[in-house]
This record gives sequence, structure tokens and C-alpha cells, in this order.
Amino acid sequence: MPKIFLATYCGHRNANHELSASLLRSRDLFRCLGEKAGFEVVIWDEESVRQELDGGGELVRDYSNDLLSACEVEQIRVNPEWLKVGLFRWKPAIVSHMLQYCLGNGDVLVYLDCNLEKFPRYQEFIEAGPAFFLRALGRRSVGLFQDRFRRLSLDTKRIVLESYLSDFRQCGRDLPGLWAGCMVFRKDKKGVSVANDWLNICSVDNLAPLPDVPLCQRLSQYKWHSQEQSMLAVLYHRLRRERRSGAIRLIGSPARRPMKWRSCPSIYKWLRLKISVRLSTMAY
Repeated sequence: MPKIFLATYCGHRNANHELSASLLRSRDLFRCLGEKAGFEVVIWDEESVRQELDGGGELVRDYSNDLLSACEVEQIRVNPEWLKVGLFRWKPAIVSHMLQYCLGNGDVLVYLDCNLEKFPRYQEFIEAGPAFFLRALGRRSVGLFQDRFRRLSLDTKRIVLESYLSDFRQCGRDLPGLWAGCMVFRKDKKGVSVANDWLNICSVDNLAPLPDVPLCQRLSQYKWHSQEQSMLAVLYHRLRRERRSGAIRLIGSPARRPMKWRSCPSIYKWLRLKISVRLSTMAY
């Protein structure tokens, strides 16, 4: 039987006092629930990233002084707390590092965001246990979650869409996004390759809210840049275009919960999600 690792990142050191306290409580609950469910639990923070990952200091750097004032000038909506946590590049870096150095061949890595106090429904993924993720992954190498139908153009910079999805309808503006709060990777050649591709596409320029096109040229539906999450979706659609997405399984998780097949509302949301995604991707 493969080992099933459950990993998260608790960036409490760069957070304000209230958020830091919440994250620390979530961290302790995360570990308790994960170990009880049978996972090999690994929790990262700023210090462990600095010490163990290549370029770890840059991965957890505070970018707010570099970008916040410029975003105000360019009228780009941004979450200041996101700027303080290294633009989230630590997430693909953690996944890539663990697959290469911490797991044995065939082992499975589940990444789940840490803040269980703010999002208590995330506990359901932990309580579902390793068996849930093994079933969801099946024979594939990567499992990515889709929590709702959200157009990629809503939270992805236009210059990113033009750079990576330029041959899709209207710069890929109608393609669906993904949720990067939970994901599954098997340690095999294809799983490691997707993780490395995600890390490579998550450059500082791609993750940062700047640079972007002038306000008058932005997509009308654009709200703000969701960083590593939008880049994961861009990578998935790019792999589909190149016919290299066969190792990836999309997993429905309505309202960011494990799919409950005995729940009529969940089944309805799942069907609506599947239909919306199918219609939006029929062009390719």
C-alpha cells in the first residue's frame, strides 16, 4: 500500500496578530484530524520553507512594499495579505519538493489549505481519509478539484491569458478555472512532471498582480489575480491543448466539499458544474 501524505502551509509569521492566532489553532487541528484519519501529516511554515527549499527566502518574501502602491495607481484590486506571503509561490514549491525528496515511488501527496477555522468545511476532506483521495485519483497521476463554474478570465491577468492560451476563444476568457486549495499528486513520472510544470509557470511576474495591461484594455469581467490558482488552471488548459492532460483527473467538489452522492443538492450542483464546464470547453 502506498503512503498517503497530507501537507499544508501555515504562514502565521507574516500574518497580522488575529490571523496568526487563527492559523496556529487551525494548524493544531489540522495535525490532529490528519493523524486520526491515517495520513502522514507534514506542516510547513515560513521557517521550514527557508531552511529546506531552494530559494526559500524568496518564496516567503513580503511583496507588499514592492507592489501595493503601484496596484493603487494602476487601479488593480489586490488582497494585501496575499502580497505578504510570497505571492503563494511556496505552494507549488512545496508540492514539487515533497514529490521529489519526501515520497517514495507510488506514494500519494494530498495538499490542503490550512485555515480550517475560517473554512471549517475543509475538515471534511481530512475526515474523508486517505481512501477518499485514492478513489478520487483512480489510476491517474494528478487530481485537481473544481468547486464551481468560474470563468478563468475573472481572476487571471490578460497578459497571462494572451501568453499561454492565445489560440483559444478570446484569449481563453470563457474557459473554467480550478480550485487550488486541495489537490492530489501521485509520485510517478507524470505526477512529478505536472508539479514541476506548475512551479515553473508560477514565476514572480505571473503570480504578481503587476505587470498587467492598462485599465482601458483589460477584460471587462476581470476582478483580480488569484495567483497560483489561476496559473494551475492555465497550465491544465495548456496541457489539454497539447494533448498532455491524460494524467490529470478533474474532481467535482461543489462548495469546496467532498462530493456526497446521497445529497440531492450536491448532486444537482455537481451536474450543473459538469454541464457548464462541458459547454465552455467544447471549442477545443
